[in-house]
Formats: sequence, C-alpha cells, structure tokens
Amino acid sequence: MNAPAHPADKLPVGITMQRSLTSLFSDIPGLLKLSWPWLLLVGGLTYYSMQYFFAGMTMPEPGSTVPPSVPPVVHFVSIASQIVTVLAAAVMAVGWHRKVLLGELPGAGSILPGWHALRYIGAMILMSCVFIVPIGILFGIMFAFITPGAPGAPGQLGYAAFLPLIAFPVVLFTLAAALRLSLVLPARSIGDNALRFRDAWAATRGNTLRLVLGVFLTFVVPLIVLQSLMLPVLMSVVDGSAKTPAAIGQAMAMPTAILTALSMLISMMGISFLSYAYQHFFGERLGHAGRDGANV
Repeated sequence: MNAPAHPADKLPVGITMQRSLTSLFSDIPGLLKLSWPWLLLVGGLTYYSMQYFFAGMTMPEPGSTVPPSVPPVVHFVSIASQIVTVLAAAVMAVGWHRKVLLGELPGAGSILPGWHALRYIGAMILMSCVFIVPIGILFGIMFAFITPGAPGAPGQLGYAAFLPLIAFPVVLFTLAAALRLSLVLPARSIGDNALRFRDAWAATRGNTLRLVLGVFLTFVVPLIVLQSLMLPVLMSVVDGSAKTPAAIGQAMAMPTAILTALSMLISMMGISFLSYAYQHFFGERLGHAGRDGANV
C-alpha cells in the first residue's frame, strides 16, 4: 500500500498528547502485564551490573592524575546489560504500539521477542545513523583541526574552536530529521513493513516542530522529572555509604534498578504519542497492516 502523496493535516499536538496520557494511565494493569518480565530482567541486570562495575573499579593513589580503571570484563558485562535493556525496551514498545493502534490486549505472545521487535530494532539502528553519522563526521573534523601541543600539554584548538557553533544547529537538524522518520517504528510494530523512511519524511512535511514538541513533552520531560525526583534518593544513599567503590555500588544498585524500570514504564507515554502520530498520518493503513501483522 502506498503512502499518501501529500502530507496530512497538521498534527494536533494537544489532542495527541491528551490521548497519549489517557491511553497510558487508563490501562496500567495492561502495561504491567506487558512489561513485568522485562522490568524484572532489566532491573535485576542493572542491580548486579552496577555492583559488579563498582566492585571491579581500581582507584588511583591519592594525588595521582590517573583516572579510575575497571577490567575489560566489567565493561563487557555493562555493555551486555545495556543490550538486553534495548531489546526489552523494543519488545515493550512493540507491544504497546499494537495495543494503542490495534487494540491488541497484551499477553504472553507480546511478552516474547519476535520479528516485530527485531524489525523495530533494525529501524531504530537506521534512524540512529541519521543522527550519529553526521555528528561523528563533525567531531572528526574538529579533532583533525586540533594542533598537537608539547608533550604533556593540551593541543591548540585553532579553527576547531568555531566548530561547536556549527555543531549545535547540526544536532538540532539531525534530531528533527530522526523524529520525522520515527513514524516507521509504530509501522514496523503492527506489521506495516511497506512504509518507507521517505514515506514518513514526505507525510510529516510541515510538522517537524509539532513532532519535536510532542516527543519532548511526552518522552523527555517525564524522564527529566523522574530523574529529578530520584536524584535526592541516589545522593542520600551514596552519602550514607562508605566511600569505597564497592560500597557506593552496593548503595546505588537498588535505586538505579528502580529508576531504570520506572524510566522504561514512563517512556511508554512517548510510545503512545508516536502511535497516535502514525495513526494521524497513515490511519488508512491500519486495517491492512493489522491483518498482515497478525501473520508475521
């Protein structure tokens, strides 16, 4: 099925946000049924990887300029934990997209990862390239302009000092571009594999600021508020612990695990917003995608 030749009407940000909030808080039991195995898994991995990371940290001698170090295996465990977290977030997002768009009740079938989640992750990786590659090239150019200094002395920035002025608009543009392409994510969740990135780009023309505002208010702001509320807890447990790395890791492990699980839950508000944005721009594809997606 082809995408519309012309962009749809302007996305009603206020209404879409209201629907996102309603869909999330009106079905907390369904959200928990969808996510509890992954929350337990990610929370447990976060808890143990945090303790393992700090327990393996080697502190430098007092007065030394050498930074703290950890063995490579500790980094491996941390990276493995982050990969599992991304997979869990993708599975939860796919299940919640399907609940919002297709009315599919979360159950055992949506708890397990499948092709929808793998396609979702593939689309996320491609979208990340839109953001990471230009920024990587920009910073590569910046470091290329840095003139090496004398041994032990910092390098001279030279023309590289002006590149941050260019980096800021580049970051904003790439983020906005990624958001316009992000409607492919709910499409992949419901089996709409025919929707292309250029279709999402064409359909969202003139709606960039609306998408940025909606995602910022439904995804970024709730996470900032949650982290602001949890920060005093983290600081208090660290202040009350012994000042060894192992003690700090043990004190921070449980609050960090809880923060990670709550962040995954509250991010479903942003997933709801993307779902309704997809419905706004590509609503005529829902029936066809739902029938095809049921067979995937």
